[in-house]
Amino acid sequence: MRSSPKLFLVDIILINIVAIVGLRWISNAAKAGWSSIFFWISATLCFFIPQGIAVTRLSQHLPKEGGIYKWTQSVLGNWHGFLCGWCYWMDNLIYYPSLLVFTSTSALFLISKDAEENNKLMIIIISLLILWGITFLNIWGIEKSKYLSHLGTLGTWLPIAILFSLASIKVLHSGINIPAKEFIPQFKGIEDLQFFATLCFALAGFELAPIMGEEIDQISTSLPKAIIFSGIAIALIYITGTASLLLALPSTEISIITGPIQAISELSKNKFFLPFLAILGIVLGGIGGLNIWLGATARLPMVLGIDKYLPHYFAKLHKKWDTPYIALLFQSGVASFFLILSTLGSTLLEAYYYLLDMTIIIYFIPYLYMFASFLKLNIKQTGEKLLGFLGFVITLSAIVLSFSPPTQSTNITLYLWKLTGGCILFILPAWLIFKFYPLLYEKEVGKARKCR
Repeated sequence: MRSSPKLFLVDIILINIVAIVGLRWISNAAKAGWSSIFFWISATLCFFIPQGIAVTRLSQHLPKEGGIYKWTQSVLGNWHGFLCGWCYWMDNLIYYPSLLVFTSTSALFLISKDAEENNKLMIIIISLLILWGITFLNIWGIEKSKYLSHLGTLGTWLPIAILFSLASIKVLHSGINIPAKEFIPQFKGIEDLQFFATLCFALAGFELAPIMGEEIDQISTSLPKAIIFSGIAIALIYITGTASLLLALPSTEISIITGPIQAISELSKNKFFLPFLAILGIVLGGIGGLNIWLGATARLPMVLGIDKYLPHYFAKLHKKWDTPYIALLFQSGVASFFLILSTLGSTLLEAYYYLLDMTIIIYFIPYLYMFASFLKLNIKQTGEKLLGFLGFVITLSAIVLSFSPPTQSTNITLYLWKLTGGCILFILPAWLIFKFYPLLYEKEVGKARKCR
């Protein structure tokens, strides 16, 4: 489909980092105290490494555009492939607005700490400008837009590097005295398991780059190397970032939203310059992450259009830039709708955030398919098979745990019904489209032939 590759080894390494790392997960982890280091290491061993192996082997098996959709379709059949691709695509359409609001709010912090409180309209405007700016950059071409993701990777490193440096200086001056028992989890039952599942979710994302399979140079050799290098960098960012945050502030005082900035402000003698640089890095990281998620995910409806499961317009490529411009425009239109929806009244706002909570369940459905597809491959190494099985079990457990009502829930039955109904609302349209759209397509083709 593509005349020449546009993504190379360094590109994939940087794309993986900016796509997976989210500073909010560092704050979330640090709230649990020093035992979070144990959970980060456990999530890396039990989920992150199996994920990397599965993505590597499946990409070598089928290095085609469409990635996780094509892998599932090839190994498990058309319906499972379509459902996998549908859930992955729909989940991201709901994810974009939350990332946009977080990035835009951070951008307003560059102007004033109080800027976001009375500027909901400004947040929406900035979010839409970022969204559509990225959209048109991706229409221009991945060989142009990839540099925005590279800039986002540098932005991701910036606040972590500042925080780590300041925390190290504090340790050199004051020393460190953390009892060993602080690193050992108390094992509170389902709460610890849910926390572990959340960290696994934070480590997900290696499957994104292979969706652009035919645009990656020598994918069979470059992707495994990229996963190793970026995987080490991602694990270090999360673990050192969490440790640095805990060295800066007690876990009870850490804000989930602004934790790293809060810590940098606390440790920095210059209360403006370093926090400003950190916020700038967060903004760049958010923009770079959105850029690659938006651009790569647009390849899914394009391939579904080619396979005649979606209208053929999604498969159209721009005549000059060879990009799926219809899919990109559609994605941004839907994301704009959800973005605006999230600001209209408390009832709709609650509905939107509930839908957002659903994304963890829906996002992990394609992961179940990915690990199942990997296990069905003719893998001779017993160790890899065991890791694939472990990844499947962890993913399934994360989905099941997501159905556990929060501790503050007053009506458990209603909560479960809402979650179940939400899953049906995601999957039912997929079944209807898969069953009936190909029939409509054949009728349209038949009419066109008669007209000729």
